[in-house]
Amino acid sequence: KNDQLYRAEIVKHPELDRDSLMQLQEAVDSVSRKLFVSIIEKSGYPSKTNIGRETSLALLLHFTTENDLKELKELLLLELKEGRMKPDYYAYWYDRCLRNMNQPIYFGQYTNSVFCGEQLKQYNEHRLEIGLKELEGKTNCD
Repeated sequence: KNDQLYRAEIVKHPELDRDSLMQLQEAVDSVSRKLFVSIIEKSGYPSKTNIGRETSLALLLHFTTENDLKELKELLLLELKEGRMKPDYYAYWYDRCLRNMNQPIYFGQYTNSVFCGEQLKQYNEHRLEIGLKELEGKTNCD
């Protein structure tokens, strides 16, 4: 419920000061992130294996600031390596963090783009590192 506290207001009332509302939402997200981290540290990443279903991607995608990346990267990478986190979840989260920091995405995951050539090769190498299937891409880059 708190996850959407101010986000819903931003959508309903675009005339309001979006930056101020997002600052309030980021404070709520910070508390949620701490709770989420404590759950992961205690019980592992919430996944089909330990809670019976995959439900946590939407929440995870709210923790995508530069600070979130710094705080969560190693923990989530460990969860990925231990098999408690799906590779595509990690890739969506990581790429969204990079995109939010105006940096190039790393896995080719958080986009609708189709890739080819050297870029496709690089994304596929990164994807294989974490157990994701390769992107198909284009056969002709022209």
